[in-house]
Amino acid sequence: MGKYGAVHRAVQARDWSTEVEFHNASPARQCQAEQAHDPHYVERLMTGALTAQEVRDIGLPQNPSVAARAFASAGGTLLACELALKRGLAASMAGGSHHANRQGGRGFCVMNDVGVALSALLLEPQGIQHALVVDLDVHQGDGTAEIFAGDQRVFTASLHCEDNYPFTKAVSDLDHGLAKGTGDSGYLQALDALLHRLDSTAIHSDLIVYNAGVDPHEDDRLGRLNLTDAGLAARDEMVFEWARAHRKPLCLVLGGGYDRDIEVIAERHAKVFDRLHAAFQHR
Repeated sequence: MGKYGAVHRAVQARDWSTEVEFHNASPARQCQAEQAHDPHYVERLMTGALTAQEVRDIGLPQNPSVAARAFASAGGTLLACELALKRGLAASMAGGSHHANRQGGRGFCVMNDVGVALSALLLEPQGIQHALVVDLDVHQGDGTAEIFAGDQRVFTASLHCEDNYPFTKAVSDLDHGLAKGTGDSGYLQALDALLHRLDSTAIHSDLIVYNAGVDPHEDDRLGRLNLTDAGLAARDEMVFEWARAHRKPLCLVLGGGYDRDIEVIAERHAKVFDRLHAAFQHR
């Protein structure tokens, strides 16, 4: 949990940080959370009445700060999506809690911020009509896929390690599971093929949401895909260039990243923001 403050500090220490705008988002409202999640789950989350099984499924303690962070993260992703629609590129220094599904939280994810944000934007008169989620966290974006299953307005795509959590996969609109130990070359070839398959979907989308989790990295505690620093950088640059070529707004969310040293993982995330800033300079 401590990585979020560390990422914020690392990004604000960048030389380019004075060239960008930082925004404090309002937390998502209860009615917005209920568009993506079962209202009874949202109520239990807000009142501290989650069951013991729900707490185990989430893997985080049940307390007011954990609940408040979930609402804040969802609000941050919503604001980042709104800013991306206006500016072309924006990002949240949190978010990417993609295991939470309509029934509730799972896998360190209390609330699905992308699910909440896109559901809200789809309801707004001046919002969006179609969105594309490109999830490159090492774990499948199962909760996001389940939230938008059967909803033709949101296309979910996930490139992940097949032999990793969740061990029972959901069905995204486009899934590509990779073998553990794939490495840079195999991963980037698979990503290139995935993006080509998404070309027609991107053309008809109003917004692309990119889960840029850094857990595919070779040193990540929960990764298994063995990407080097260079491979992770090439991944991000490929996605940014692809979105730019389609002239589509892109919102980046933080996603997963795990290391015993918080500063190490914060720096790995901060480098994604370095690449995002460089991409913004070329738009």
